[in-house]
Order: sequence, then structure tokens, then C-alpha cells
Amino acid sequence: MGEVPLLPYESGNLGSLTLARFIDGRRVDFERLGDTVRLAVRFLDDVIDVSRYPVAELEPPAHASRKVGLGVMGLAEMLASLGIPYDSMPALRLAARVMGYIAREARLASTALAEERGPFPLYDRSRYPADGVGPIRNAQLTSLAPTGTVALVAGPTSGIEPM
Repeated sequence: MGEVPLLPYESGNLGSLTLARFIDGRRVDFERLGDTVRLAVRFLDDVIDVSRYPVAELEPPAHASRKVGLGVMGLAEMLASLGIPYDSMPALRLAARVMGYIAREARLASTALAEERGPFPLYDRSRYPADGVGPIRNAQLTSLAPTGTVALVAGPTSGIEPM
């Protein structure tokens, strides 16, 4: 997961939401998007626990920081389906709103997971307590990873790139 800083032997689990799938008529269905973000964060956190690590050195750092990278694909497709030009201010505003919403919902999901399962083990040594961020389950939550191959398989436009 080179899209976020990683320490030696650290890993992260990447997942992508297909933004175009959250269009309802002429609007973004934020309620369904939030439900999916919360489910995706839980799923990616679960992957850390059920994974079989190919090298023994990978497992302790993965569990210590519990980094996940929830990203998106299909931004251009979402904008086109809403009739919004990709290179416009309305597109920038909508992208900022959607990504801000995803980040907030991911943080809320990780906070809920921390209440249920405990924070990531390195939480007390992280920057979060000093920043006033309550216990969270995952040191990293979002990432805008390249989704070329994933998009080819799933079908939407790739990542946040134009068509």
C-alpha cells in the first residue's frame, strides 16, 4: 500500500467504492454511501484478523497499526451521470463533499469499532491522542489508490481520473 506511509513490514488493506453506484436519480444517495462506508471499514478491519501473512514479520505490524485504505473509483462516471462536467467548479465541490463525507463516516466507523474491539495497539503512541482524536481502531482509513486493474474487473471508470 504505497499510497500511505508505511513502516517496515507494515501493510494495509485497500478497498474501493464505486461512486457511480450511489446515484439515485439526479443526486448522490449519501445515506446508502454512509452505510457502505461503515460496512467497508468493518470488512477491511476484519481482513487484518483473518489474513494469512506470507512472512511472519508482516503480522505484528499489521495488527499494531491496523491500517486500511478505503478509496473510490468511478468519479468521472458519477459526474457524467449527474450532468456535471469533470473540469468544473461544481465537480470540485461535489468531489470535496463526497470525499469529506467518506472520510467522516470512515472515522465514525473506526471509532465505533474501537469501542467494540479496542483501538489499534499503537494508538497511545500515535499522534491521535495529542490531536484530540478519541480512540480509533485503525491508524489509516482512506487512500486514493490507483484502481486501473480493479476498475477493469469491476467496470467503472478508474479512480478519480477523467474518462
